[in-house]
Amino acid sequence: ATPCAGSREAGTRTRDAVTTMRTLIVVCPVRDEEAVILAFHEELSRVLAGLEGWSASALYVVDGGTDGTRALLRGLAAADRSVRVLALSSHFGQQAALLAGLDHCDADAVVMMDGDLQHPPALIPTFLAAHERGYDVVYTVREDTPEIPLGKRLAARFFYRLSRAVSDTPIHEGAADFRLVSRRVVEVFQRGLRERGLFLRGLFVWVGFPSCAVRFRAGARRAGRTKYSLGRNLRLGL
Repeated sequence: ATPCAGSREAGTRTRDAVTTMRTLIVVCPVRDEEAVILAFHEELSRVLAGLEGWSASALYVVDGGTDGTRALLRGLAAADRSVRVLALSSHFGQQAALLAGLDHCDADAVVMMDGDLQHPPALIPTFLAAHERGYDVVYTVREDTPEIPLGKRLAARFFYRLSRAVSDTPIHEGAADFRLVSRRVVEVFQRGLRERGLFLRGLFVWVGFPSCAVRFRAGARRAGRTKYSLGRNLRLGL
């Protein structure tokens, strides 16, 4: 993984060179997160309000579900013009929800993250700093913690090593769907990449734009339950 420290020689941009306010959209796929979504939004809003030189908004993609998540988010959107809600007609899965969110983004940069507080909003300024140094993709690499069951850790390592053995596209072990992408990367997905068997961690590497990594530790889930069961992880891996 290429770390985000330092600067790139080509395509480097600095904050001093910025003359106009740039736009950021945070895309969050959510499903049955009623117990945690308001706490997440409060923390996200606090981080976005502190950004300098960026006009930021949130796009929540509701991927089906049976609880009150959609109603809570629509209430937030009614009170705050910087919040939008995209409600899918059924449950299509996290990868499809992320792609649907990208289809509705017209911004200089997009951050993709889960809405359960395991992806810390506090990392967003770090993403933007790396982007301003010229990186089009700023992805995260999750560090193992004792909270992650040993079986899940071993299965993930096996998957990434097998993937590297059979594919020309290197997918970094521990990579997460928590990343920043630039406008030109988003446009590639909007116009040219319409796969149905989506594995975005691989596709964002495959498109080949300058990228770097930020390591992070996933926060503890404060409420609700994981949407990635063993069976769902196996289907995604296949």
